[in-house]
Amino acid sequence: MQHLWRKPEEYFYKEEYGIYLDDYMRNRKYKEIEPRTIDWNLAEEWVNIHASEEGRDLARKLLSNIRLFSLEEFNQDIAEFAEKINAQISSSDYVLLIEPGRSSEYMAHLVLPYLKFKPAAILNIGSNYFPEFENRLANIKQVVFLEDGAFSGSQIKAYIENHIRPKFHYRNHRQVLVGACYTTARARAMMEDILSSSGSTVFGKNLQTLEDYLTVDELKLQESLCERYGLIPYGQVLTLFPHNNLDGKSFPGNVLSGSAIVEGKGLGAIVDSLGAFIGRVTKPYD
Repeated sequence: MQHLWRKPEEYFYKEEYGIYLDDYMRNRKYKEIEPRTIDWNLAEEWVNIHASEEGRDLARKLLSNIRLFSLEEFNQDIAEFAEKINAQISSSDYVLLIEPGRSSEYMAHLVLPYLKFKPAAILNIGSNYFPEFENRLANIKQVVFLEDGAFSGSQIKAYIENHIRPKFHYRNHRQVLVGACYTTARARAMMEDILSSSGSTVFGKNLQTLEDYLTVDELKLQESLCERYGLIPYGQVLTLFPHNNLDGKSFPGNVLSGSAIVEGKGLGAIVDSLGAFIGRVTKPYD
């Protein structure tokens, strides 16, 4: 079979990136990763504006467990993750799925140099023009989708249910391999369950969540804070990566925004914010 990875003149394109993205990935340029900054003086002020001692204790505990991954550690984790992928791919008869402009694209960029077998093609997971894929890559046996992280597991579950299984597994029973470099136990269990009959998983580092750091009472207090933003604290991490910015679904929103209950309790409490003391980074794939 012809491998599109090696024949850029044959790539098929349509609007919105098209289905084949090999040439797009080959020519893609990524920004340099800049160090993240944390204003620890402002963070201490944030602790002190909490109205209650319980709130101040919780804030200190959250701050003390923040983990900032260095670029060197991140790169090492990517290399080790890629070796685990290599153990589950035995030929080039597979396609790598990405969503252009998102983290799955950047993961493909990072792991490709380490892969022993390059994919037959890199496909846009969001494209609906799959007859062309079926016609040209009929011998493909496996589809692979990789993310940088899976914490609650909801986003990667949506990819599997809305794109991967209906477009690749149900139609022709191709094997699916879905993985993430950083995961939580919650996300791992969800991914393993949803792929139990249609594929397999590959994981890198397992991260601790708020449930591992906080007591039951502290979790309840954190939950009362998160409810104001329509979020839940379960499955959230206290880990910061060099290449992206987590939102309030994956990282405690009150920490990201510097928000605290400064007066009162319950629904009538007054919430104020000092502003963000955790600096944002420019994502290299923006």
